[in-house]
Amino acid sequence: MTRRFMLLFLLLLLAIVGMGSAGDVTLSTPQSEYVFQIGETGEVTLDVASSLATEVPGTLTVALTPKDGTVGAGRSQVRSITVGAGENTLAVALGTSDLPATFGLAVTFEYDGKAAHLSGVIVRFVEEVTEEETQAEEETKVTSVETAAPQSQEGTSSSRTGSSSATDRMVQAGQMPQDADALRAGMAEEDRSVREARDDLLARVMTDPVVLRLDHRLKIDGFQQAGQDAEPESGTFTLTYLRGEVEEARIDGVMHDDLAYACLDSAVPIQIPGLVADNLTFQEYAGQVTGEGLARGRTVMNLTHEDQFYSFSYGEGIAEIRAVLSGGKVREVSLDWQMNWVPLIGLMAGCTLLLVLAYATYRRRQDEVPPLPLPEEKSVPAPGPSPAEILARAEADYKAGERVQAYRGAARALREEISMTRGRGRELTDEETIALLAEADRTTLKIQNVLSKCSRVSFGGETPDKTDFMTIVAEVREIITNEDEDVQ
Repeated sequence: MTRRFMLLFLLLLLAIVGMGSAGDVTLSTPQSEYVFQIGETGEVTLDVASSLATEVPGTLTVALTPKDGTVGAGRSQVRSITVGAGENTLAVALGTSDLPATFGLAVTFEYDGKAAHLSGVIVRFVEEVTEEETQAEEETKVTSVETAAPQSQEGTSSSRTGSSSATDRMVQAGQMPQDADALRAGMAEEDRSVREARDDLLARVMTDPVVLRLDHRLKIDGFQQAGQDAEPESGTFTLTYLRGEVEEARIDGVMHDDLAYACLDSAVPIQIPGLVADNLTFQEYAGQVTGEGLARGRTVMNLTHEDQFYSFSYGEGIAEIRAVLSGGKVREVSLDWQMNWVPLIGLMAGCTLLLVLAYATYRRRQDEVPPLPLPEEKSVPAPGPSPAEILARAEADYKAGERVQAYRGAARALREEISMTRGRGRELTDEETIALLAEADRTTLKIQNVLSKCSRVSFGGETPDKTDFMTIVAEVREIITNEDEDVQ
């Protein structure tokens, strides 16, 4: 008779749905079954009641165990939370499933040597949530009931034996005693396999020559690796880097048997590779955008073992220079200007308003037959800075520590002088400037040398030198003086 009574008592405990308690903290759910569509992220809201007068810190373990023939391993998550006094709610994320599946949900909250357990809740992922399933959810709502002593004793026993692992807590939360060892061993083996696969993927990533090239490029610019992460199933990986406390960069990529690609993304400028910096088309485009006063910003380098793609952004995305390399050679360089619609819209609105006002004025004058107005004098735009002024500004930039900008200013002053004295006065590139000079002209070689030196510092990464810069300034000033005298 006693054994039959105990069996009925145990069956009654297993039938209690959506409820768990441990002395002063109680967990409960308003439903015994939750249904989500596959691909949707499941979430359950727990009702948490605490009779203590102060906040209670503890560890929350959420475990999903496959049921009803669901294939695959279970899931568990462990995190630290603090339960406030009185009635509270707690949102628990369950993840998602790409296939129809059924899980048993078990939640454990361990605190101050005690534990509150909640089990018996079913979570299902289906292809389509029907009206009948939604109605079934509503019809199976349950009321919170305090559990019997054995569960609290189980939590107390766990605290006496020391801090249990996440696997132990999951077993306590929803497994029969006879399955505990097998489940614990299976989950431990799965965790070990995942860790080994992740470590193996990261080890192969950090020995790949493409990744090492990007890693080296960041480190020579002062970045240090701050973290690694990888997903063995998809083969994706992420390496994060920091320079100081603010500037960040990262390398993302995919590797299976071999590297598919690795992409460096930095919000700040990174040193330009030599093959790109030495390319004349790149130098011309870079001169155009920097001549507009746009500073370099974001840098993207997307590499495979065969091809390389580079993107250099200027002026917060207003201009972008792209370069494609293959077989160790630059195959393509392009410049893309992003349209800034705000000024254009303002200009169009202004033009429309002017047309309306002009038409209204015309109609009024036609009615009044006024005398013809005197022709308006056209305003002449103020001339820009002279080559000598540009050169003086470059000297001031060098003294202020803006050395690369100073070299660019010296080159611009020289190009402006040649354009004004031998061309049509428009902005020229280095190549167009040289083309205006006669081959037999004694100053041609000097001008070529000056422009070449400035280009190597401005775009090739060569270190500025004070003596070299002062020599360049003197040569440019001499050329400006001689050119002006020849014109007069």
